[in-house]
Amino acid sequence: MTNKCKKLLFLVLLIIGVILPFNYLNAEERDQDVQEIYIIKKGDTLWDISEKFLKDPFRWPDIWQKNDYISNPDLIYPGNKVLLWKAPPPVLPERVEKEVVKAKIKKLARPRKKVIAKPSLPQKVPVTEFYILQSAGFIVNEDFHVGSIVGSAKGYKIISEGNIVYADVGPEENALIGKRYSIYRLIKGVKHPINKKDMGYLVKILGELEIKDFQENVSSALITKSYEEISENDLITDYLKFEVPLIDPSMEPPEKDIQGYIILTKDEKRNVGIGDVVYLDVGSNQGVEPGDRFIAYQNTKKDSSNYRSKKTTFRRPKITIGELKIISIRDETSTALVTKSVEELDVGNEVKYNLRKE
Repeated sequence: MTNKCKKLLFLVLLIIGVILPFNYLNAEERDQDVQEIYIIKKGDTLWDISEKFLKDPFRWPDIWQKNDYISNPDLIYPGNKVLLWKAPPPVLPERVEKEVVKAKIKKLARPRKKVIAKPSLPQKVPVTEFYILQSAGFIVNEDFHVGSIVGSAKGYKIISEGNIVYADVGPEENALIGKRYSIYRLIKGVKHPINKKDMGYLVKILGELEIKDFQENVSSALITKSYEEISENDLITDYLKFEVPLIDPSMEPPEKDIQGYIILTKDEKRNVGIGDVVYLDVGSNQGVEPGDRFIAYQNTKKDSSNYRSKKTTFRRPKITIGELKIISIRDETSTALVTKSVEELDVGNEVKYNLRKE
């Protein structure tokens, strides 16, 4: 190697020896002071930002000092930029340390919101099943029909849901297109077994219809619900919301003084027992409500006897023969389900409101 090449090689090594340490130190300094910009979001605090990026919430004063535009550390706004870095934490002056401690105490002392659990609503239960209520019917003592079904659009004798029928109600009877009606049937007239008073008619709800069109005083209607077979001459009345009453079983029954009689049994059955339906001569006007319970008594009889030639009459004590639960009410009558029986119930049995729950 010539002297000229040796001098050139020495010069290159000298330059490398001078430049590399300088670059290395600068790189190390840059690593220790890497800056990052964070855009403030709604709900941010310097405490939270410090905890997230600097891994220490108590270094929030560092961020405050590095960002001169923040005049009040408690007031930062979404959209503003915050300068962050990775430098080691500086030694804080005594004033800042006190503020850090205060901030920590404030953070820890922040009261938690008390979560008050809402009380759950009482679970209500139906007094019976729908088919029992529908098939039982009820007694009404007023004429509430507004018309009747006079035929089927397709001549059907047995009509059901989805069929079109004709009814003898029109605009003169205040019928409107889209108006709903209930369909019912009169089963029989009812007289009181004791005082022979006319109690009205036993009624059974069969379904519902909706007026679709008019032709003079005759309307065409759609059967929207059918609970049983519907036929010509079945009656219609203003819409009755027909659904099973709900009761709260957790409520204590109120005290009531209600007495009456069984005035009819469903299908005029004799020897009525558990699961059978009966009708009473007391209703909402006497304070009866769905879910009320009644005791049924054996018919009392008057006995006569001679004692020392003096004729005396006395009444036998009442004997409980069953229990009833009210499933529907009208003004002066109610429909009940037999829930217990020790012997057969019949028309004319006395009944009395029972305060005791099942």
